Order: sequence, then C-alpha cells, then structure tokens
Amino acid sequence: MGDTIRNKRIVLGLLICLPVLLALWPLTLAAGLIAFGLRTLRNHQDLMLQEDVSAWLARRKGFVCRYGNHHGLIEALTLRGTISSRELVLNLKLLEADGSGASFIPLELPLPGAAFPRQAWATELNRQLRSLDVELVNAMAVEHQAVHAAEAWFKELIWTREALSTLKQMEADLLQTLKLAPGNDLLEPGIPQLKEAQQRLISERQQLTAALNESLKMLRHLVDFQSVPQSVRGLLNFDPQRLHDPGRLEELRRSFHDLVMLNDIFRELSSKKLI
Repeated sequence: MGDTIRNKRIVLGLLICLPVLLALWPLTLAAGLIAFGLRTLRNHQDLMLQEDVSAWLARRKGFVCRYGNHHGLIEALTLRGTISSRELVLNLKLLEADGSGASFIPLELPLPGAAFPRQAWATELNRQLRSLDVELVNAMAVEHQAVHAAEAWFKELIWTREALSTLKQMEADLLQTLKLAPGNDLLEPGIPQLKEAQQRLISERQQLTAALNESLKMLRHLVDFQSVPQSVRGLLNFDPQRLHDPGRLEELRRSFHDLVMLNDIFRELSSKKLI
C-alpha cells in the first residue's frame, strides 16, 4: 500500500514539473552549455599550466640554486591538487654536511600559487621563488662550479660504498671456501689461487677505502667552501678541474669490474665441481 502511494506521488510530481521544464528548456539548455563551456575552459587552462610547468622544468632541471644559506640542484617542479585548486611544488636537493662528510638532502617546497596569467607566468613564478629565498645561480659563479664538483664527488662516494659492500660479500665467500678447502679433494688443489685472489681482494678494498675517504674529505671541503660569506667566495681561486678529475676512478672501476667477473666465473666453476 505504501509503495503504491509513493509511486503515485512520484508520477504526480513528474506531471507537475514536466510543463515547467518544457517551458524553461531554453534556460536549462543555456545553463548546461555555460557549465560545459566553463569546464572545457578550465581543463584547457590546466593543460596550458602543465605545459608551462614542463617547459620551465626542461630548461631548469639540474640547475644550481641557492636556498637560504644552502646551495644545491633543482630536481623537479610539479603540480599537486585538483584542477580547481592547483599548487606548485618545487623539489630541490641541497648540499649539506652530515655525520661523515656531506650529502645531497631532498627538500620539497610548496609554492603559494599556480594559476598565474600565462603571459606573465614565468615572471610570477620567479617572484614566488624570490619570496621563498630561492635563487638560480649563474653558470659562471664559483658556487655553480662548487655544487657540480660536489655532485661528482657524491656520485663517486655512492659507487665506492656499493663496491665495498659487494667486495665484503666476495671476501666472505672466499674465506668460507678457504675453510672448506683443506682435505677436500675437489677444492684443495685450488688453495694457492684462492689465496692469491684473497690478496687481490684486500688490495682492492684498500684502494676503494682510500677513494671513499677522499670523496668524504672533498665533500666536507666543498661544504666548508659554501659556508664562506658570498663576498669572499668570489675572491677565492676556485678551480673545479683541480678539485675533481672525471677520469680519476676509471682504472679502479675497471679493476673492480674485472674482479667481479672473475669471482662470478670462479663461483660457477666451484659450483660445478661440487655438483
């Protein structure tokens, strides 16, 4: 009974509203077209904003910048939020001292606005950056050269740490094999080669450790250099070529690569012998 009454009410409501809707259909259509047009315009403006952000980042990614008293590199500029409430986010990595030397620390900076007038978009963005005390550093400035030198040293620091970790596992595997070799008819004949390989691993570890310590030392020096007042930095005789040689670790890299290859071959042969 209740469902029947409710259905009758719905039908009655439709009958009452239908003439009104038919009478006002031009207004309804116009309102729909206006809403569609506004949505299309907003989507188009958002697409242009994305293009502006991508174009700016294509020109600026990897640029040296200053943020407060720190220097670093521009990593990304992205849009966050919905179309109706876009927010720009600037990602930096700043050179800072840490417990052992220095490293590049990531930093995320939300910017106050995003939907600037397109004809003045770059100008407005630069104004926003200045308000946050972010400044792009000229490529001829000593700070620019120092940050790129630090970046090169930091990449070497990461590589030497990873190489030392690999070498540590290789030494552990070799030591375990040497313990098993005496009295083992399959392994004992290879003891001289195993000991020779062990000495080579020790030598490689010493060279990698020296390279690691040098990277840490130079990173500390570069952080100290960046902490010198700006008025003094320009007076210093800063030569990035003297501070970092791009081919410095080429021989060590080749030697380590050969050692890893030999270790893989040795493990494969040892496995076949044991089987």
